[in-house]
Amino acid sequence: LSDAVAMENEGMIARSERLYVEVKMAEAERDLMAAQLQVETTLAGLCNTLNYKEQYRPVSTMFVLSELPQLAMLQEQAINNNPQLRQVALKRDLAEEGVKAQRAEFMPEVVAMGAASFYNYQVSKALPNWVVGGGVSWKIFDGTSREHKFSAAKHTVRQVEALQVKYGNDIAVLVEKLYNEMLSYSDRMASIETSLEFSEEYLRVKNAAFLEGMST
Repeated sequence: LSDAVAMENEGMIARSERLYVEVKMAEAERDLMAAQLQVETTLAGLCNTLNYKEQYRPVSTMFVLSELPQLAMLQEQAINNNPQLRQVALKRDLAEEGVKAQRAEFMPEVVAMGAASFYNYQVSKALPNWVVGGGVSWKIFDGTSREHKFSAAKHTVRQVEALQVKYGNDIAVLVEKLYNEMLSYSDRMASIETSLEFSEEYLRVKNAAFLEGMST
């Protein structure tokens, strides 16, 4: 831009050409600011992932993976290692145990007991040396209380199962979204490298032509 202003003052270029350079300069500044903000956001995410309170910056240059893992494998790992899904799985186990407990209310209660005498010195022989007993209690009818509790327990299981499926689908979709973004950035990197090579060569040719007086 400073070169364009100087050339305009010397009458070598028109005002419109200097304005064109100003527009490109403003676009470059906006791109730079957006890139800096994106870098800061990425670094914050990196530090959060590594559980670092201070901000760390990678020391290696940018790299692009030549071979990417399969999307299905990444989705499976994310679902299996997600702590929220683990909590939901535990809630499902508890809900299924609740169904078993409510189902047991429909079954009879059986009680068995027994006793034996290991030492019967000076004890009447009329008393038995051992005794066993048993009892059965079966609630035939108590209104609809048991049915309601059993239905509520099964409904809880269905709710937890639906929540587990939803969380799993959400995680799979998020992984796919990030995976596609990674592929897009990888393709853009290859395109940018080609554009950069062309721009550097174009600049070299233009500079050479300018020094020879063949180009403005």
